[in-house]
Amino acid sequence: MNIKNKVLSFLIFINFSLVAQTVENYDFIGTLILENNALITYRIQFDIKDSKISGFSYTDINGKDETKSELTGTYNSKEKNIVLKESSILYTKSKEIEDIFCFINVDAKLKIEKDKPSIQGDFVGLYHNKDTCATGKLLLVSLKDAFDKIEKVSKKISKTKKIDSVTKTKFTKEHFLNEIKPNTLKSDDVLTVFSKGNKFILEIWDNGKEDGDLISLTFNKKTVFRKYAVKKEKRIVELDLIEGENLVEILANNNGTIPPNTAKVILKDGEVQHTISTSLESGKSSKINIIYKP
Repeated sequence: MNIKNKVLSFLIFINFSLVAQTVENYDFIGTLILENNALITYRIQFDIKDSKISGFSYTDINGKDETKSELTGTYNSKEKNIVLKESSILYTKSKEIEDIFCFINVDAKLKIEKDKPSIQGDFVGLYHNKDTCATGKLLLVSLKDAFDKIEKVSKKISKTKKIDSVTKTKFTKEHFLNEIKPNTLKSDDVLTVFSKGNKFILEIWDNGKEDGDLISLTFNKKTVFRKYAVKKEKRIVELDLIEGENLVEILANNNGTIPPNTAKVILKDGEVQHTISTSLESGKSSKINIIYKP
């Protein structure tokens, strides 16, 4: 093989490798519409690589049953068809036991070539034993498109004199972002996290303005720190888990100068991590129940 052919073959190989490894990222938000017309907020974040899908789903965002699950599936670009399946639970606020959780399975059309990407189709909810627990329709739009629509509505409402200022703030992009942001722990909330390893790491910091918020942290009823002033710099706590339940409690010792008491927390379980926000009243706490099954 001459030099020219070698170079050509090399370029073809590089081009094929780049195409084969192309990863597309997507973030959709919308609703599950049950047969009784009840609505459940639903958000999915996933990658598509070589027609294979991997990512996460968030159900009942900011609700009492908010749940994050692993998401897998396939995408047929020719038929524009997407198949998604929820599997193991990563965290939940629900009090239901894991064995009776309803996992969403989707068979829908994914439109990604046009200006307004969307996912529309049917879903079936299944228990672990494959019995049906729910059926209905799925309607999702890209997060970017949702932001654009909120911004247009916000501009129109801001110019309307008949609407009061409090109502206007509910139609801002900032308010919308807070409403769809998963995993905000408020006073007395309990978040259950399922861990695959016996080592767990918490990173705690203030991602806003430092305002003197003081928090105390206990792990399995033992004090880790008391009245810690939350700073911009992350404080890292390493936890050794026991088999079964491991309880982390975050207590707000005050309200700081800008109520409520807030902090950002990243939970790390090996390569899996969850970002949460706490928003607590002084004297109140939220709990994280880490369940470790070897």
